Amino acid sequence: MIRVILIFIFTLFAACSEQKDENNVDRHAISDSSQETISINSITFRCDYLGEIAPGNDPKIFSPNVISTGDLHSSVYFSPEGTEVYYTRLFSNGNKSGVLCRKKENNKWSEPRVIPNTEEALTPFISIDGKRLFCSLGYDLYVMTKHNDKWGSPVSLGQKINFQKRQDGIYESSKGTIFYTAMFGKSDGIYSAEFKNGKYQSPVKLDLGLYDQTTTGYSYISPDESYLIFQSRIEGGIGASDLYIMFKTDNDSWTKPINMGNKINTKDSESFPNVSPDGKYLFFNSNRISEVNSKVPGHFYGNIYWVKTDIIYKLKK
Repeated sequence: MIRVILIFIFTLFAACSEQKDENNVDRHAISDSSQETISINSITFRCDYLGEIAPGNDPKIFSPNVISTGDLHSSVYFSPEGTEVYYTRLFSNGNKSGVLCRKKENNKWSEPRVIPNTEEALTPFISIDGKRLFCSLGYDLYVMTKHNDKWGSPVSLGQKINFQKRQDGIYESSKGTIFYTAMFGKSDGIYSAEFKNGKYQSPVKLDLGLYDQTTTGYSYISPDESYLIFQSRIEGGIGASDLYIMFKTDNDSWTKPINMGNKINTKDSESFPNVSPDGKYLFFNSNRISEVNSKVPGHFYGNIYWVKTDIIYKLKK
């Protein structure tokens, strides 16, 4: 009888330990010359970033002539496994590419394929679990769910979320809270909305401590909500549009916005911040002179650049 009890206790302890390990986040990445490996919530992120050589502390253009082509872009968004990359492109004639997806198949990246029903979409975002695809479609926010490796039809997030003329740039934290930009209405700015009891709650406008939030948006929230990066065209910046960062304090408030400095920001425009799933690289758009064609892009979106996230932790200190 005692032996049976001891076996039961040992089995229960082992099961609990295994469950705990699956839910832990291993931030100690194992890297080689071509790929980054990290385990997040039992999903292994392993990506060679389309064969690009990783940047250092100075931004470099991402995937020239493949992703960054001199046309207008939103940023790039990698799946949790690192085997898919999503992005959109706005051409100089005003046409949209739709949500494009490249997949790592047989150790090679595929040509871009348009996700069905996203022909007019912009700024896609993949949820942390990889099961939902958010995007801006007709100036409202929609979500698609993946079933059997295929994306379903877009479903509107509803009038409570889409309450102004345009909603864009959506990100989701690990809590299920969404952060996005609402504009062209009575109260432009960055909003958050919690997900409770199967639905989104009323959006709350973030107080960024800025005198003018009508020129502020396209924010990125870290999965643990410890920092927020956003684009703003307030006076006193380095260029026409700069990236700023705010950190969550111990009392659950935000620090004042910090300009991310002249390594990130130029005299031109920077926007669309986004951090890779492994937390190692910051992606953003810039219309600085393009390495692709030595020209200044015609719109402030510009090409896509990436840089190590060391700058985030330096600014936090």
